[in-house]
Amino acid sequence: MLRRYNGRKALKSSSLVYAVAFAAAILLVAVTAISAKSLSGTPDGSFQNLMIRLSISVVEVVLWLIAFHCAVRFKRYANSIKQSKDGKSLGYVANGLLLLVAYIVALGLSVVLLDLVRDAPYRNMAIAAKGYLPLGIALASSLYLYVGSRRLAGLVGSKGRNHRREQGYKVLFGIFALLFAINFYLHATQVRGDYGMPRFTFPINILMFSYLLPSIVMWALGLLACANLAWYARHTPGTIYKRLFRNLYQGILTVLLSIFMFQLLLISPLVFIGMSSGIMMIYGILFMAIFGFVLVYRGAQKLAKLEAVDGASASPAQLRSVAV
Repeated sequence: MLRRYNGRKALKSSSLVYAVAFAAAILLVAVTAISAKSLSGTPDGSFQNLMIRLSISVVEVVLWLIAFHCAVRFKRYANSIKQSKDGKSLGYVANGLLLLVAYIVALGLSVVLLDLVRDAPYRNMAIAAKGYLPLGIALASSLYLYVGSRRLAGLVGSKGRNHRREQGYKVLFGIFALLFAINFYLHATQVRGDYGMPRFTFPINILMFSYLLPSIVMWALGLLACANLAWYARHTPGTIYKRLFRNLYQGILTVLLSIFMFQLLLISPLVFIGMSSGIMMIYGILFMAIFGFVLVYRGAQKLAKLEAVDGASASPAQLRSVAV
């Protein structure tokens, strides 16, 4: 009876998540159309630019739906084994995935909503909100992913883990972060986006600590989470679980790389009008993120099939106890 109740509760939660996803998708397409209509009669309001904007919105909607489906499937499985040690840790990872999807949705909506206030007196406040609101969600997502992955890695132990190689990766990340910070310091406040709007409105000294530092922390936690999940995937029992977590960390890593590439676009002088190189890079980043979530979905789908079999929702912890 308890399992049936939990199933109904999970179904209601899933339905709510999908409803939010569809509502966000409709809002994105509607705002894109309204923004394009407001540009009619200007060089930026050509039919070609309208079609490009709508096509990007369609790709974003596909990304959102796939991402929501992945996160919901994974969350459902985590709830089914939440009484186990692995289940509690997987709950953090599942929440991190949901927040990662929320970040992508917030980022996509903020970009198109900003077009509607490009001539408003509160435009600078809207630009600041566009940057900081998604960043806060992304930071929370990476924190959940890191905490959950660290607990999972602790369950399988650290014997045989190559800490020296991991330290080398950390140094390499530090070098890339330093180069990005220098580039950000030199160009962030000078770059103008579409219609001459600045990408950032705060002074660079404030941005370095309020925007750049949280971004680097978010990437670092995300990469550490992927490293922990990779270690857990190699040492968790069961072929299905190994595939699941291999797909999971590979997918998250791919999504994080797409986010990093988008951050590079924010401080680049590229324009995003017409079939420019900037537009082509946006398409590439979106398809890269879709590929990342497809990897996560492949693992989540295997778990969904296991759940359909009686007694198949055994946790990795239970498999470890059998192996012992």
